[in-house]
Amino acid sequence: MGEAQDALKLIASHGLMPPRQTYKKNVFINYIQDYPIEKRFRCVDRTGWYGNSFVTTNRTYGNQDDEQLLFNSEMKDPYSAMGTLEGWQELSRLIEPHALAVLSFACAFSGQLVTPLDIESGGFHIYGTSTDGKSTITKAACSVWGKPKDVSKSWRTTDNALENDAELRNDNYLNLDELRQAVPKAVSDIVYMLTGAQGKARGSKSGRNRENKQFNLMYTSTGEIALEDHLRRGGIEMDAGLLLRFAHIPSDAGKGYGAFECINYGNSRSDVGNRINELSAKHYGHAGIKWLEYLTANKDDLMLQAQSMLDDFIAKHATKNSQAVRVLRRFALVAVAGELATQAGITGWQQGRSFDAVGQCFNTWLGTLGNGENIEETKILEHFKAFFEAHGTSRFESLTVIRHPDGEVIRPRIHNRVGYYDPDERIYLVSSTMFKQEMCIGINEATAKKVLKSNGWLVLGEDDRVVKRMGGKLPDGSRPRMMHFKADVMHSFDDES
Repeated sequence: MGEAQDALKLIASHGLMPPRQTYKKNVFINYIQDYPIEKRFRCVDRTGWYGNSFVTTNRTYGNQDDEQLLFNSEMKDPYSAMGTLEGWQELSRLIEPHALAVLSFACAFSGQLVTPLDIESGGFHIYGTSTDGKSTITKAACSVWGKPKDVSKSWRTTDNALENDAELRNDNYLNLDELRQAVPKAVSDIVYMLTGAQGKARGSKSGRNRENKQFNLMYTSTGEIALEDHLRRGGIEMDAGLLLRFAHIPSDAGKGYGAFECINYGNSRSDVGNRINELSAKHYGHAGIKWLEYLTANKDDLMLQAQSMLDDFIAKHATKNSQAVRVLRRFALVAVAGELATQAGITGWQQGRSFDAVGQCFNTWLGTLGNGENIEETKILEHFKAFFEAHGTSRFESLTVIRHPDGEVIRPRIHNRVGYYDPDERIYLVSSTMFKQEMCIGINEATAKKVLKSNGWLVLGEDDRVVKRMGGKLPDGSRPRMMHFKADVMHSFDDES
């Protein structure tokens, strides 16, 4: 409308230069406006599923007899194709013996199943020493959709920038490399954003809220350290919510070859990694195309089959840890995606390989949690044990009476005292006030007391209260009601978990 400058610029960018003279330009614009429209497209605001059709940045898959869908974005298109599917399958078969690599590749196929199977978005963080192959396998997994350098992203980003990348990969896969490069506070926000499946709420010029960006996806991440260690550097306490949204898997397969479980090419771990890099740089994009063609050809029946396979995997790896079940569904989704991609003739793996490899990774992850049945409780107990171990005699005054030779009592000088320690009873004594102000930073006080009580860390008072009156006296002669922490129970916590 009007002078139609935007339309003319678009036409010029495609190689047809509009006339410069005003009257000729008006004739040209009128011709475009009056041209009979025989075909219409519906412009969509994000990629992903629309009914039984799947929209990507450059193509729509599935039946479009009723209405063709069109997506347009000013961002760089991360998807492309080069080489051949057969060449990519050589890569796929090369990584088949390695469980973590199979998990990564299967994860690249799993994003399309999140919405139809109503699974929560989530990710996997693979961490370990440098040059052990973790970045090699996750970046190679990006070759399912395009050139690994274009599909993979760095953790060195902001949550605003990553929000746009996530929307561009709706119902798909995202890889984030090298956690150490990210600001700790940004990491926490990004994990919650990706799992929450929507971006920030923003205001418009009119004062109303804009529509939030929304996305469902699966993602992998790599780093030399775990998320908890990275957050601690920024003074941020790791909570169970992040741990559940971001399943941590150590990269060392325990066979002496880093992330690899054997040497199935060349003579060393580096030979395997170099071959993976070489193949993923030459052959990419074709697996994703065939995968979308397969899914959209008979989506409804495939999703019924996928749900049945999902239930089978969950039943096989059932766990008493109620919170781990939430993460088990994510592992199951990835396992099913790998099996369906194999069934479609894409991966070239043996049938059942995805189930076995992802199941192995799930057991590894579950082993990192210990025997606690509640992840949040475990994190709370770890928090308090760390507090006592870190401060010990520096902030807890011993009730042992030490005297000079002349009989005068020696009073130790304790700066910023939190409480007292009774070495005879092996009990730490803390007032409710100091417990709340000094020890419960970042933790809900009522929840903390409930967890400590239920796990037997406290000597309870009358009516099972968390405070009880002291048997003896404090150095000032008083006998207040205090929380009594059992040192023996606390110190045995690591052995139990």
